[in-house]
Amino acid sequence: MKAYILAQFDNHNESLTGSKATLTKNKTIRKRLGNFIQSKYRQEDLEFNEIGKDFADEFYAFLREEYDLSNNSAVTYVWMMGKVFRYARNRGFSVPVDPAQYFSFSKDQKSINYLNEKQIEAFHKLDLKGDTDLVRDLFLYSCYTGMSLEELKSVSFEDVIYKDKLYWFSLKRGESFENRLVPCLPELMDIDNKYDDNRKAKNCNLIFPGIGGVSTSKDLKEIQKMIGIPFKLKFETARYTFATTVALKYQLPLFVVHDVLGFNAIQKTKEYQQLYWAQARRAFSDS
Repeated sequence: MKAYILAQFDNHNESLTGSKATLTKNKTIRKRLGNFIQSKYRQEDLEFNEIGKDFADEFYAFLREEYDLSNNSAVTYVWMMGKVFRYARNRGFSVPVDPAQYFSFSKDQKSINYLNEKQIEAFHKLDLKGDTDLVRDLFLYSCYTGMSLEELKSVSFEDVIYKDKLYWFSLKRGESFENRLVPCLPELMDIDNKYDDNRKAKNCNLIFPGIGGVSTSKDLKEIQKMIGIPFKLKFETARYTFATTVALKYQLPLFVVHDVLGFNAIQKTKEYQQLYWAQARRAFSDS
């Protein structure tokens, strides 16, 4: 039975159960792959048996030239395209060549920033008001839980469970879209208590009630200047901080860090592992 890559890409996307962002990205890659096939092969679709070992490299070059993608973005697109070949093969179709196995390019090592314990302490000590105070608390909550900003907007006390003599957030969010447990660390209590009156006024159990439209960039930039942090603060920074400084402080196993951050891709897990051990070596050398 004939199998075509774009048709299988559509089937693959329809089967996805992950986040909306992941689905959107897959649809974008599928569209650009279709444009590549039309440009190079003058066809609407390609059978898998028409695809050679150079296909991934050629698609990479097309992405770089036609869409001006960075190296890392183009590599990610090719990796995600490769899933479709494995998807089709797992469904019993003949896929003679998986071009991702012959792909010549890899990601550039990017600079990853995270806060150390002194910088986290400086966050706590800032005397802030209004939205800037709220953004500080959201950022710290992300440092202690690894949650994204979108997760913080919807997480509630109803997500808290008691297991193994500890309290955990039980979340079904992230790229894996599977249930995962996030430890409720002691530092969260003071932040939780700050919003008790607000929760009562709004009659809701959200950790951070009424923050749907909050903007964070300006306030994080202001906080960055106050503390003197030499890099731009983003919520990605907070998640890296959880994976390094906080994970080391509480001696969280790497598999817990992986589960908390909700990643499917092994490449991301490896990035966090490298960060974790770099932080551990630094702490050891400073002791």
